[in-house]
Amino acid sequence: MTTYPKISLSYFALSGRGEPIRLACVAGNVPFTNRCISFDEFVKLKPTLPNGQLPVLEIESEDGSKNIIGQSDAILRYVGKLGGLYPTDPIAAFQVDSIIDTVEEFTGPLGIAMYMARSLLLENDFTAEEKLSFRARFTEKAIPKYLSRFEEKLIANGSGWFVGDSITIADCKFYQAISWLTSGILDGIPTGCADAYPHVVAHSQKVKSVPEIARWYEKKGDGHYVTSDHNP
Repeated sequence: MTTYPKISLSYFALSGRGEPIRLACVAGNVPFTNRCISFDEFVKLKPTLPNGQLPVLEIESEDGSKNIIGQSDAILRYVGKLGGLYPTDPIAAFQVDSIIDTVEEFTGPLGIAMYMARSLLLENDFTAEEKLSFRARFTEKAIPKYLSRFEEKLIANGSGWFVGDSITIADCKFYQAISWLTSGILDGIPTGCADAYPHVVAHSQKVKSVPEIARWYEKKGDGHYVTSDHNP
């Protein structure tokens, strides 16, 4: 029986950057605490957090000492290694990292458009009109550019997954990105923006059909997350 360190993921009660990490733990049967932080709690916690950001992962060692580490993709790789969703083969790991970095390159500008002032690039956030204009251009230019590339990678691999013949953290990362883009949350980005890419659409269904993930979402229901322990 595999022994895991005691880990606790702290993030908001929504999907966002915490979701790939949650799904990697769930698919890899890694026990963890899903700690949900309210926005009011975040304001109070912010000065104590690595980089003043969420998510963070708390890792408790056998001697009781704790490490609190930030950066969502770093956390994703760590839990992926715990659960076997990050390849041990260097080339396969390289391919997984490439997908993760490309997803970040693809969706990163949307975050900048939402929180421009917070990135210290401008004094003021985009206006509502500027955001819609940016998202229209993103839909026209970035979505076909990147989704066609992801479509090609899925076709080339042939398994329905991005790397190898089973789910990896790259699939968890991409799944969340597509879920976000097609959710209707982002005004100006059509919910059908991925419909022209059948392998991309099928990939989302494939991720949701992983038995552990299907049970996770069935238990969660349609509402926001609440703090809970996952003990597979």
